[in-house]
Amino acid sequence: MRRKPLRLSIKTNLIVFFTAFNTGLLLLLYLVGANWYNENQRGQMDAFLHTETSGIVSAISTFMGHEYIGASGLADPFQDPDFSRYLAAFLSQRLNSPAMYNTTLMIADANDRLISVSNRALNLDPRSLTDNRARIHDRKRLENGAELFSVEYDRLDYRVLQTSLKLEGRVIASVRLACLLDPLIKSSVEFMLLTCLFILFSLIINTASGIFLVTRILSPIRDMNTVMNSITEKNLNSRLELLPGNDEVSTLAGTFNHTLDRIEKAYRSQEQLVSDLSHQLRTPLTSMRGAVELGMQKARSVEDYQAILEDNLVGIDRITGLVNTMLTLAKLDGHIESLRYESCDLVKLLEETIGELAPLWEEKAIGFKYRYRFYRNHRIEEFEAENTIAPVVPSFVTDLFIIEVDTLRFKQAIINLLDNAYKHTPREGLISIELYREVTGEARFFRFVIANSGIPIPAADLPQLFTPFYQGVRPLDGTEEGARGFGLGLSICRRIIEMHKGKIRAFNPVSGGAAFEIILPVKQTDAATELA
Repeated sequence: MRRKPLRLSIKTNLIVFFTAFNTGLLLLLYLVGANWYNENQRGQMDAFLHTETSGIVSAISTFMGHEYIGASGLADPFQDPDFSRYLAAFLSQRLNSPAMYNTTLMIADANDRLISVSNRALNLDPRSLTDNRARIHDRKRLENGAELFSVEYDRLDYRVLQTSLKLEGRVIASVRLACLLDPLIKSSVEFMLLTCLFILFSLIINTASGIFLVTRILSPIRDMNTVMNSITEKNLNSRLELLPGNDEVSTLAGTFNHTLDRIEKAYRSQEQLVSDLSHQLRTPLTSMRGAVELGMQKARSVEDYQAILEDNLVGIDRITGLVNTMLTLAKLDGHIESLRYESCDLVKLLEETIGELAPLWEEKAIGFKYRYRFYRNHRIEEFEAENTIAPVVPSFVTDLFIIEVDTLRFKQAIINLLDNAYKHTPREGLISIELYREVTGEARFFRFVIANSGIPIPAADLPQLFTPFYQGVRPLDGTEEGARGFGLGLSICRRIIEMHKGKIRAFNPVSGGAAFEIILPVKQTDAATELA
């Protein structure tokens, strides 16, 4: 069985990353600092050796000037008693003068015979410079033939500067000035120890600070998790506390609250839907059961049984219609079906739909009035027609009302609105169809109004008209209660219009009756067709 990889929590990952990043950064700074410190110390020692050696060579060269040469009658100045006394006094003075480093001075003649050595406290054996056991490294050439190098001899390290002593262009001696490297090494070790202690202390402080900061940052998320886990169907109204500010955590809390609002709304809608559906099914099922039980109480004629079966068939058809309508509404609410946009001639679509429902209008002798308003030639124009189901509309008018919609779905919404208008329009009444193409600043939209001459909608019913199963004013078509609709047509209309990014509302015109208005935005492809 394959083991799942270990996944650390966000808090642990952040702390580990924070600590590792700081550790790496401090180690990098430590390496850079240690290297800089060592180079700086070595540079100071080399500069000291160079300065001291230059002074020594200058002093000896001055003494060995022309005014002293031959004064004692000796060809070799190193055999001159005056030079020997001068050199002894110079070395004594040098030993007693303060210096940055303890040094050993060695002077050898041209044949590399040692003439003088000062400050043997460094334990530098002159043979260390020529002995095969000595390890000479880190050589560095300087100007005037001088040379810097390090010597490791008898487990001690020295830094040596060697230069030549010339007289009249002839090398007569060599001067070597050496410093013991132990103080430099000890200083570097002390620096590294102090730096390590500082890094360790910094890591402890940074880790503790990281744990504190990460815990504080993630504390609202932990509280959010607690609240989210406590939410059930019994307390869907619980919400997360919104923190002050506009950071990511506050945005996340607001998103969670918005999601909870939608979940609660969907859950309540589902509860209401199930309740309404059970109520709607209970009436026809009870009626059908009662008719069957009544028919079984005693023997009846064939005609009676046929009447019972016909009534039950009507009830079954009603239940089937209810279920199909519910499925349509569920698909629209659940976004199961996507819209298939296409160019649609709205005037022609209205003409076809109204023509298909002609038997309804003829049954109640309902008349139609059309009013299309648009902007043309820099002025508002209108087309009007009445007392006809299919008016002759000029082509330039129909061209102005080409929209991008899902034709089948939009036609379904129009049918529902026309059916609603039919039910609430009195005999020999009037249905008005109004189309407007309007431009307000940068906004372009269509307004589509279907009004009827029936009784106005009660003010109390207006906010509830688009609620599923809501049935307000009783229709004026004379239908019985059992033959009425389910109260889902307007809900389906609203969902279809909202899917088209539009709006729908019901209102009572000043002239009387009731009306429904649809507002649809003009899509980008339509906006290219500007009115002249």
